[in-house]
Amino acid sequence: MLNKLNNNLLTDQKDVTTPEIVTLLSVGTTAGSVEYPSEPTGTDIEITINYGGSTNATQGTFNTYIVDLNGKKSVLPGVRNNINIAQINQASVGDLVSYIIPVGCILRIEYTTPNGGGTLSIKGVLGIMSKEFLFASAALEAAKVTDRVIIDLFNAPLDRTGVTDSSEIIQQYINRALKDYQVVGRNTSSITYSTVELTLPRGQYLIDKTIVIDCSLVNNLSVSDTITLHIKGGGGGPSGTVIAIGPNATQMFDMKYGQIIMEGFKFFGKGTAIFAKVGRTQREQMGTSPLGDVMLKQSHFRDCEWYYWNKVFEVGHMFDVKFDNCGFFNFGGTSPVAFDVLKHSVDPTNNLMFYRCHMEQLPGGVFLRSVGGAAALQHNNYGFFGCHFESRNWDTTLVELEHTHRVGFYNCQFTHNNTQGAERSITETTAKPMFRFRNSSAILFENCTISRQGVSNPAALASKVFELGSTNGGIRISGGIFDPGLNVPTSINDLWQSQADLPYVDNGETPLQITGPLVDPRYPPMFPDKMSLSSPTARTRKWGWMHKPTTNELEFGYTQSTDKNYDWSDYSMKLTTEGVLSSTSRAGKKKTIANAATATWTIPSAGNASRRGIFTIWATHNSDCFAIFFSTGQALFPISVGSTANLSTAEGTEAGKLNIYLGANGNITVKNLLGSNRDVVLSHEGITI
Repeated sequence: MLNKLNNNLLTDQKDVTTPEIVTLLSVGTTAGSVEYPSEPTGTDIEITINYGGSTNATQGTFNTYIVDLNGKKSVLPGVRNNINIAQINQASVGDLVSYIIPVGCILRIEYTTPNGGGTLSIKGVLGIMSKEFLFASAALEAAKVTDRVIIDLFNAPLDRTGVTDSSEIIQQYINRALKDYQVVGRNTSSITYSTVELTLPRGQYLIDKTIVIDCSLVNNLSVSDTITLHIKGGGGGPSGTVIAIGPNATQMFDMKYGQIIMEGFKFFGKGTAIFAKVGRTQREQMGTSPLGDVMLKQSHFRDCEWYYWNKVFEVGHMFDVKFDNCGFFNFGGTSPVAFDVLKHSVDPTNNLMFYRCHMEQLPGGVFLRSVGGAAALQHNNYGFFGCHFESRNWDTTLVELEHTHRVGFYNCQFTHNNTQGAERSITETTAKPMFRFRNSSAILFENCTISRQGVSNPAALASKVFELGSTNGGIRISGGIFDPGLNVPTSINDLWQSQADLPYVDNGETPLQITGPLVDPRYPPMFPDKMSLSSPTARTRKWGWMHKPTTNELEFGYTQSTDKNYDWSDYSMKLTTEGVLSSTSRAGKKKTIANAATATWTIPSAGNASRRGIFTIWATHNSDCFAIFFSTGQALFPISVGSTANLSTAEGTEAGKLNIYLGANGNITVKNLLGSNRDVVLSHEGITI
């Protein structure tokens, strides 16, 4: 570590002018004080002071102050550069301490009487020292290097009251943290780095200039060789370390590239500001990444809260990122967005996971907006687990997806209320959809609570719960509860509407597949009105049934269309509410009977133990070979019998005919004496339960 610090110091001072040495105290035998310079100057003075003793046993302490033009004295801290580098207010014999004397002020050093024999001395080196060294050297020395590097900014010259801008100091710490801890990577031809944990202590900090986090590595083609930056609040939770954006800044962070862990912060914004831009929407072949990617990956945000922002995250490119126990609250400005995933020119954003996150109070905007592109540019794989979305404004959309697929919400709460919107004169007539989907698919709501609250005039609602545009599929709501705020019997068509400028394209399926209760969980769930069964060898061969909304008939049909279901021109069969079955044909069960052989049809006996009923039998023969008859189960009664058929209760043996008789247990038996093999068909209409 000492060699590293010395190298850093030499690097920092390459551009330093030839230093000037000044003697402030030659021989100090008793307590006293010295001042430098003798008169205030018009510029800041940077000076490194060596506190000396004439013998190895000499001891003494030195307290430093600045005296302003009005003669007011206040403590001046310095950065000790030897032993344990830290910010100090009191120095000892042997310390090497750097100070910046503000313009118009004088440095005053008060020292004690020396102990242990000998005398005290004070000498200084004047020069233009790098502020980067002053800001970062304490952190480098304080770092605890194990499997990760821990840098505690407790002694950093940061304003913890939130009055003075801290962005420059924090930026320098981040820059040093990302570049100064090299270890051997799996890819020996390039460089990798240890995980660096940068801890901001409890307090309030002001950021008035965008802080850039760029963890990219030059000429690095190995995924294993990367930089991970862990920024941690030291206040024991979000309320302990608070960071607010300043009056001149419109963006707090630029998370350009790498892996970031951020935890334990509360971030205060304003209605014209973005918390962070993440990655870029296009590759940068001239940038530091040889692949051109500019993205955030394998990152984790936990135990953080964001307040008063116009936009929290603007995502150019991100994948494999987790948000855990985070809160997004009280948005402001025009059309605010909590999480905005932009369309990328080459590659989609994917694998974003949210656990127990809370998003609330957003006027006239959208919490989650994800806009991808066609084909390979479609965003995918978002997961929300136990999350809470509450608008407090009816003109807010909770989730908006375009070209985004495989999005799952599990045990989440979606509340579309108007407690804040009412104060902005928002009413049912200006309500927006809760969900807006375009060209998206496989969107699952599992055991969620979806409710639109406070609606007093359902007929005036300008928007339904869902708005669908172009092609969508697989929007499934399973379990949970769904209350659209209509206070009337509700059907699926009451829950969705087509987008005006990009109308919904009907593919035959029900737009919303709902298998959960509406309004009251004691009521049965709402099941789909359609169902398809496709061939396992060719998915275009499809049988389907559907509920006809105008006639309440149940209709069955077959189609071979690729892009649609239920598009048959004529049904195969339908059933009315009165029990009328309509079909082109009804076929009985066929058996092939060899000449002089017999066959028996086992008649269903449930609710009809005697197997009574009307029977029709016919055979494939070029004659009137048929019989229509009634059976009591003990005897057969002819209705109409053809010339080449014989009907009898007992077994018949007439040659050249189909002999039909009553077999055991009231079943019908047929003996074929027509002289050749014949197909025989039997149908039965009987009593059932």
